Amino acid sequence: MKMLTAFLLLCAGMTLTDAAAVPEAEPDQMMEEASIQGEELLLNLTVPEAELHEELSGEAHLEEGEGVVFSASCPSGWSRFNHRCFLYNGAAQPWALAEVNCRALGGNLASVHSLAEEHFVKGLILRATNGSPSVWIGGSDSHYEGLWLWSDSSRFAFTYWCRGEPNNYWGNQHCIQMNYGGGKCWDDLSCYDHRPYVCARSL
Repeated sequence: MKMLTAFLLLCAGMTLTDAAAVPEAEPDQMMEEASIQGEELLLNLTVPEAELHEELSGEAHLEEGEGVVFSASCPSGWSRFNHRCFLYNGAAQPWALAEVNCRALGGNLASVHSLAEEHFVKGLILRATNGSPSVWIGGSDSHYEGLWLWSDSSRFAFTYWCRGEPNNYWGNQHCIQMNYGGGKCWDDLSCYDHRPYVCARSL
């Protein structure tokens, strides 16, 4: 008798369980629920800020002999050459004010390190002006006569001086203008003269 009672209770329990079960969800409803759960999972993921910035602002490119690396692209209006961005500004300023303006944009007056870079900067000026005006770049010997330094602290190795330059003609010519004269070369000039200028910033 006890065995029969236990059997009947077991059957009744199974019947009640089947009756209380939730009807099987429709396929569309199942997809919607999975999508919501997936979004909640993504919201809970944490990515280190540096990696997130790199993913959002970086562009992948291959360096010769290297794997894929990430580097930021140039800001709007700037032009890229190798690992730097360049910007021509046509508002004529004394050298020091031009340098301050470039620093406000995250860079310095442009340093030039090769003939290819010299040609690139000249092309940038030509595209911006349809001409070849003389412009300030970041070289100066104002700290010590004849010791030329770049305002961005990079090594001063390449030069493109005009013949007979630099000559410190007036005794106060301590800043470099490029695109000078018929040779479109470098000349030392008083830093107080007003010139348009080229800024450069690293990527």
